Amino acid sequence: MTKELKLPPAGVPWRFGKLIATGGEGQIREVAGYPDLLAKIFINQSPTELAEKERKLVAMIGMNTLAGHSRLAWPLRRFNIQGKCGGYLMKRVEGISLVPLSAEVARKAYLPNWTPAHTTRAVHDIASLCATLESHGIFLVDVSLTNFLVRSSDGSVSIIDTDSLQVTSGREIFGATVFTPDFAAPEILRHPEHLGCIGSEQARFTIALLFFQLFAQGSPYQVFENRDLDPSQQIQSGRHFLGGRGVATGTTTPALFSRYLGVPRRIAALCKKAFIDGHHTPAARPTFQTWADAAKAHYHELRG
Repeated sequence: MTKELKLPPAGVPWRFGKLIATGGEGQIREVAGYPDLLAKIFINQSPTELAEKERKLVAMIGMNTLAGHSRLAWPLRRFNIQGKCGGYLMKRVEGISLVPLSAEVARKAYLPNWTPAHTTRAVHDIASLCATLESHGIFLVDVSLTNFLVRSSDGSVSIIDTDSLQVTSGREIFGATVFTPDFAAPEILRHPEHLGCIGSEQARFTIALLFFQLFAQGSPYQVFENRDLDPSQQIQSGRHFLGGRGVATGTTTPALFSRYLGVPRRIAALCKKAFIDGHHTPAARPTFQTWADAAKAHYHELRG
């Protein structure tokens, strides 16, 4: 947990600072005079969407335990723009996105001192954060590599864009509205209308795909017997290159298969459990805590 952050006093005007990032639904800006804060400003939102976001923010801001978490860019206060919900203030977290870790060339260019221990630490942190969120009825639905920030010095990870999480407050579920098809469970891809109310089993599949990506710089569903199918279609059909009875298998590039053979045995075993056993039996997918324990054990092995 972190020390209490200084927020602008209620009723006292404050200003947006430098633009940090922009996307399809929001901008991230600094907050003038408050270096430990950032503001997310909603853009391209209809009045109905803004009203729903406001209700979700009210619920999230009321979750005091998560608001103080050091690895979550959690909403701390909402603000209005022209009388409508305009966005929220959040704690500033440092790091770079996971994008450079998804490809070997980029990783060497942007993170030259990165080691297997860093990757293992990153996986441990993400799994632990997901376990903490799950204990509050919250699930990470849109697993985009840009929704995480990693510190190059030690591999520690924070989750940003937290307003995209699926949040349960009382009896109400505030579902996610978007997801990344290449990081989605087969049942979500087959029935995207269920996106607004996923369970832990779907979130576990998604996270397993992310962890495979971090260790092998690729997807287990990058198979080439049918070049007309993209990875999300391969996920639906269960066609990967890991092998396993009852699931269709294919071949991938020699480079990706070689990297897969180098995945730590504990991690590789959990990947097989998620993608082979878990394809037809979602309950078989490893829990977040199981991933965290495996990563912790491997980290200690690396450290000797």
